[in-house]
Amino acid sequence: MPKNHRISGSGGKGQAPPVVVQPPPVYEFGNSIRSTATARVHYLLSAGEISGLAAGESSIYFDGVALRNGRGDRNFHSVKWAIQHGTLAQPPVALPSLNMIETEAAVGLPLRHGNSIEKSHQTAQAARLTLRFPHGLVRRNALVISGSTVTIRISVLRGGTWHIVATEEISEKQTSSFEIQFYVNFSENRRRRSIRLERLTADSATPQLLDDVEWASVTWLTWDRLTYQGLATLALSLGANEFQRRLPRISFDVVGRKIKVPTNYNVDTRRYDGIWDGRFVIAASNNPAWVLYDILTDTVWGLGLSPASIEKFDLYEVGRYCDELLAPTTSAPPRPRFTYNAVLARRQPASQLVAEICAQMHAMFYWSGGKLRFSADKSEDPVMIVRPQNCVDGKIIYHGASRNAEFSHALVTYRDANLAGQVSVEAAVDQDSFHRFGYRPKEVLLEGCTDRAQARRHAQWLIETARSQRHTISYQAGLDHFAESPVRPGHIILLADPQVQDATIYDGRVNSLDMMRDADPAFSGAAAVALSDAPQGYVRFLIKLYLPDMVPLPVVGSETKLFYETSAGTIHHAAVTLAAAPTDDHICVDFADNLSPDDPTIWPRHGSQVMLVHADNAADSVKHYRVVSVREVSDARVEIGAIFHDPDKYQRIDELRPLQASARQDFDAIQPLPQPTAVQHMLADLEQDGRLLRHCTITW
Repeated sequence: MPKNHRISGSGGKGQAPPVVVQPPPVYEFGNSIRSTATARVHYLLSAGEISGLAAGESSIYFDGVALRNGRGDRNFHSVKWAIQHGTLAQPPVALPSLNMIETEAAVGLPLRHGNSIEKSHQTAQAARLTLRFPHGLVRRNALVISGSTVTIRISVLRGGTWHIVATEEISEKQTSSFEIQFYVNFSENRRRRSIRLERLTADSATPQLLDDVEWASVTWLTWDRLTYQGLATLALSLGANEFQRRLPRISFDVVGRKIKVPTNYNVDTRRYDGIWDGRFVIAASNNPAWVLYDILTDTVWGLGLSPASIEKFDLYEVGRYCDELLAPTTSAPPRPRFTYNAVLARRQPASQLVAEICAQMHAMFYWSGGKLRFSADKSEDPVMIVRPQNCVDGKIIYHGASRNAEFSHALVTYRDANLAGQVSVEAAVDQDSFHRFGYRPKEVLLEGCTDRAQARRHAQWLIETARSQRHTISYQAGLDHFAESPVRPGHIILLADPQVQDATIYDGRVNSLDMMRDADPAFSGAAAVALSDAPQGYVRFLIKLYLPDMVPLPVVGSETKLFYETSAGTIHHAAVTLAAAPTDDHICVDFADNLSPDDPTIWPRHGSQVMLVHADNAADSVKHYRVVSVREVSDARVEIGAIFHDPDKYQRIDELRPLQASARQDFDAIQPLPQPTAVQHMLADLEQDGRLLRHCTITW
């Protein structure tokens, strides 16, 4: 037997370093395909003629970036565009690639060597073929990653024979999916157009070669001259290489549809010159009153109402109110009170759209006398004095707002033009409601609003209107509300109810009206009135009041307020004093304020109803109410609904308050937090759900 041998040895004090074998580097060729796809988009801007882009190429935005910047340079060089303004005689679209009708049909079949794929169409004049390489086009060797080549043959059928129109050799390197397009024209006008694709390169038999190709789709093209008469459109062509192979968010700043505006209206300066003759001209305007008139009367895309069924002079007054210029800040230029800049792209009930536009310009609409009428919530003079004697059975019913209708915050959502149409919110707060009911928001979407100051005013208007709706009245009245100046929704009335108001009220009518210059005591009972201090050219009026029921009157010379109807049909009030002691059923009063004889519209009207109010604060003891509804309940009887009207609210709504900067944080301006000092910590062991936790509290 062989002997056993033991092999032993000893090592040194150190170990040999490991041997690291570096593999040879793999060389990869760069991708040779760059996307050359072109997106063509055709936008419908408006039905009817428009003025066009507000500032040319600077009014076209891609992801919020203008096509042409403020220096006059283009930010995107592959973009081409053409606009049609919507006239009836406009030429075809200026971009040739859009003057055709495209019909895309999906194919989705792989191209194999030795097999062909055929597709046909009846009337197409050309075809766009889309080939897709789902796995890219790449060849992988041991040390090299390179491209490969695929050859495709395209043939068309002519006279029963297939004719080769192109042999395309695709020699590229791309590791991801990509598409390639080819155009084919059909030169012969035959009943049926047929096209065939063949793969000439052998199919790959190894996973190291990825060259699969499929016929993705075919788009049949028919040339045409597309004019889109009466439609404003904008065509765009943009390359994919400038937009990371995706379609960007595209927006436009457009001076919109040309509408009917008064002949004396200058749309640029928003001024109304002279007296309007009732005729219209065509111009672009964003005044909501004239936008609404165009919607109501347009026979193509609007409601098509007869102009005779709309009280255009009501809209004229509302339009002038909308165009009043207000300065949002002391340094900013004045802007119109209301504008309407919106795209009406969804179908909705006509009454809802009219209500939305009216709400934006703080107006109401109603049907009266066979016409659609309008009234704006603006400062106006009262048109009637209402006393219990004017109401059926002397009843005036007072209402309060429901608790559920109360809200503390008005949140108005709009699109801010200064932030490229970004959705923003303006808010107003009713501190009284907030303290009483807590946080109760009322959210409103203000379509067509692009001005931050307008949104802020609307939020404040909602707060003020809610306050007014806490105090409403209703009563029934008779023929005095059907007089030559009938009470209509939107009118302001003066309510004097002695059962509610702390004042002494005397009713009467103007029996006579005399004027005195200097110190002529010709008027009976006025000898004690000294008029020598009256300025030259002015007169003081002495009127006789006919009082049906004699009641105790203030002493001679005591000041009180006289509410009277003027010859213009409005209610004025003035401080008066008793000129002499009452005689029989007449009293004489003297106007403490001077009235100009050149303005007869503010004189008292003979025979009109008047009120003599004697109180510590006579002007505030008579309440203003705005009529919101007039409903006929029987013959010669109507029911009036009105809400409390505060004449001072418009100053609170329009008052100049500085607008805070937009919510864009300047991170460079943020100051670093000071380093904490006297830092202390405390550890505690807690048990929670059967687990032991350690809680650390840090204070400084």
